[in-house]
Amino acid sequence: MLLEAIEDITKLALVVACLYFGFGAYVRRRQPAWADPLARRRAGILLLLVLAASAI
Repeated sequence: MLLEAIEDITKLALVVACLYFGFGAYVRRRQPAWADPLARRRAGILLLLVLAASAI
């Protein structure tokens, strides 16, 4: 049971990390108008990704 919980947490962390870095790469490449406010709110974006991924 503990091993399954660790496995699920690892999967969740991997999904969040991939989304975070993929979204960051998109923003750096495209440079949309909302890139600067997004860079200042990185912790909030990461929190939103964690909450969205855990809701799945």
